[in-house]
Amino acid sequence: MSWRKKLNYFNEDISVSLVRGKEAPRSILEASSATSETDRRASKRSRKTSYGTSVNLKVSGSTSLYRLKMMIWELLGVVKENQVLHKGSMIIDQESATLADLSIFPGDKLWVQDSEIHEHRDIADEIADQKANVQDPEKGFRGTLLTTTTKSPAV
Repeated sequence: MSWRKKLNYFNEDISVSLVRGKEAPRSILEASSATSETDRRASKRSRKTSYGTSVNLKVSGSTSLYRLKMMIWELLGVVKENQVLHKGSMIIDQESATLADLSIFPGDKLWVQDSEIHEHRDIADEIADQKANVQDPEKGFRGTLLTTTTKSPAV
């Protein structure tokens, strides 16, 4: 597969494993540095392993790291701010970058640790905050007679 095609993928699988403990087992480090076949069907359901939980996610090259962290939060329950995301031994932390920008390709195996620094909260709070930041500010009664300071004649 050419590097250009690798950057322009859509709806492909990557694997993310939640690792409990200070470091990932050698099997995860080796798997995350090697690429696997991308045509294999895989369940999105999480699976328990000897080191933690693993899930397969459908992503695209244009998926932001922020969006990937939201998916991880939803499926593995690790608050976005607590996620220490790795590809091999490299830490991935540029939330505005796309997966293609970060050289994350179909079939890659990532692993995440929970730093447990920040308080655990509901994912709905993050989604509500995100929507609040995107919406236009309310105009209220601006431009109507209700906001005028002059007295209108009584009818």
